[in-house]
Amino acid sequence: MRSLYFTFFMLLFQWGTSQEAIKGVNKLEGDIMISYKITYDTPPSDKMKESPNYFEEQIIHFNKRKAIYRKIYLNPRYKDQFVLYELKKRRQFQCMHYRSGSKLAIYSDIPQPKTIAKKLEGDIKMIAGYECQKYQYKDKAGHSKTFYATSGLGIDFPSPQEFEGIKLEYSINHKTLGPATVTATKIEYVTLSASSYDIRDFTWISKEEYTNQSKNRKEEYAEKRENFKFEMVGKQLLPFRMIAQDGQKLNYKEMRGKVVVLNFFFSSCPPCVEEVPDLNELKKKYENRDVFFVAVTFDENYEIDQFIRKTGFNYNIAGDQRSYIDELGIVSYPTNIVVGRDGTIQYASTEAKPDIVETLSFAIDKELAKKLALSTEMKSNGKGKKEK
Repeated sequence: MRSLYFTFFMLLFQWGTSQEAIKGVNKLEGDIMISYKITYDTPPSDKMKESPNYFEEQIIHFNKRKAIYRKIYLNPRYKDQFVLYELKKRRQFQCMHYRSGSKLAIYSDIPQPKTIAKKLEGDIKMIAGYECQKYQYKDKAGHSKTFYATSGLGIDFPSPQEFEGIKLEYSINHKTLGPATVTATKIEYVTLSASSYDIRDFTWISKEEYTNQSKNRKEEYAEKRENFKFEMVGKQLLPFRMIAQDGQKLNYKEMRGKVVVLNFFFSSCPPCVEEVPDLNELKKKYENRDVFFVAVTFDENYEIDQFIRKTGFNYNIAGDQRSYIDELGIVSYPTNIVVGRDGTIQYASTEAKPDIVETLSFAIDKELAKKLALSTEMKSNGKGKKEK
């Protein structure tokens, strides 16, 4: 009987504690913000840190209705990227703010937990000032994993494992950087504006619809790339007037009579970054020749400056050129174009190539040879006239 009373008391205590946690978050006037640091088992190299997927911090902030989870990338691919959770509606939004300015929110139901995490009684740890309970679960491969979580913040944060509270220390396995430990370093009570959770200016699309559209887009994208190359070669290049990053004025009319090599890129495009050493080699190869190299991007000048410091890209780079890029109809990055002395586009490539130096050199040399042949013919004709 004594054992029965004790069990009843414990159940009542646990229910009361759970209710207090829920009441706590319902009474919360502001928001809670949790900062985490990521510690990789194997310290990443400087090269790895250049990846747009590399992050070493993440932030979660929430109120009684919504939560946002955001990774802090060192070299972000997007202007912003985060997941918004509607906690009561059990709905989530994968949000992306593209550098082009467009905003997309892919929504779906918050997945149900795939496994139950077992509480390891008595295994307590203080993290960021909060008492955390240790939990254990099995991953997909059947391996035993553990994490620490607290129920003291009044939220059951969405997770693949079923448990009470929110994780403050757990492990992840980064696709390229390997295993890492995520640990909360600071928990703050703050007041955020309603706009911090507002995504009404995003285009909403369901996950199913997005998946179907993605399949169609891949096919359309491949077709657009081929059409771009087919339609551009043989056409006159659209004239441009730009200001390069170093302040130099780039006026295409003043380049006529030279071979012009154009590169279209953006700073967080991995294949664009990868081909920079090859493009630098190409530019050096044609030093003191009638060849002019221009790189065009929609990035802002401060982003270009960071990109140059990181990669050493030595083209004449003009930023904030969204309108010219759109007018020209650029559909993929990187895109490389070779323009002849007469202004006609002679070659266009809409993807990164391992032999980009050889490919562009072949197109450039053909145009330089045309000039040489024309000069020889003119001299021959002039000599003939004198003899007459």
